[in-house]
Amino acid sequence: MQNKKQKKNNRPIFHPGFWPYWCVLGILWCFIQLPYPVFMRIGKMAGYLASFFSGYVHKVTMINLRLCFPEFSEKQRKIIFRKNFASLGMAMMETVFSWFAPDRRLQGLLELHGEENVVQAKQDGWGVLMIVPHFHSLEIIGRLYSQQTAELSTVYRPHRKTVIEKFNYKHLSKNFQRVIPKNNLRDMVRALRDKQTLLFLPDIDAGRKSSLFAPFFGIETASVSGVSKLAELGKAKVVCAVLHRKEDGSGYEAHISAPINNYPGASVLEDVTTVNDLIESAIRQHPEQYLWQYRRFETRPKGEANFYPKRRSKSKRRLQK
Repeated sequence: MQNKKQKKNNRPIFHPGFWPYWCVLGILWCFIQLPYPVFMRIGKMAGYLASFFSGYVHKVTMINLRLCFPEFSEKQRKIIFRKNFASLGMAMMETVFSWFAPDRRLQGLLELHGEENVVQAKQDGWGVLMIVPHFHSLEIIGRLYSQQTAELSTVYRPHRKTVIEKFNYKHLSKNFQRVIPKNNLRDMVRALRDKQTLLFLPDIDAGRKSSLFAPFFGIETASVSGVSKLAELGKAKVVCAVLHRKEDGSGYEAHISAPINNYPGASVLEDVTTVNDLIESAIRQHPEQYLWQYRRFETRPKGEANFYPKRRSKSKRRLQK
């Protein structure tokens, strides 16, 4: 049986409970009719202003920055914090832009480096498993990259909100050859064996059962353990993509690495550590554009305390008002 939260999220998309989401989408749609630099500046300003309002997401973001950058002063971390929320504001604009904008408005926005690594791997008879960190600009760069290759598939995690899910899935289905649910290993393997490029985001906390603890920013972190197995079953080479916005606001860059040498390696733990090192290196290049709002270190080794405070339930928040 569905619980109350599931029933709430599975209501028809025009249910009054979803009207606030429709309003937000409508406002964002209006913004993206403006020239690209203008609506991006609006998103940046809105995100920056949002960084001054305290809340649970703000606490999570700062905790992550303190954990991952202990060598920085509090002032330096605060600067990254402000820039990170400005980046998040731009990401909201980018997401709606990637959903609704015609192809002509996206022309020339992506500068792609390293695609020859993907082409060569396929010419050698391999599929390509492309690991991508959760950068804020992932949504729009995914669409931009899909315009340049016909053999691009992605692993997909349905959104909790029905309205957002409707647009997100429609967008993905239009721009990727295959949209594969995150638990469908068989289709992932099939895509790789068909010599496709499969986008895979391993920097998530999948829980104790689906993870191994491996170093990430010097912290023992619950890390997805199936990347090497997927590469082995799919007969694929593994590359890493670093995505970021250009400093001058003119578009985006994507840098695709050469295939990882000797991968899979001697052990699964070694493979997980290799992937974590690549992702960490990518994040350190553009830390202000990474999704620090996610509770990446929530699952802890047995005996360790949780880094994050408990989120108060809505009923408790109402009682305190």
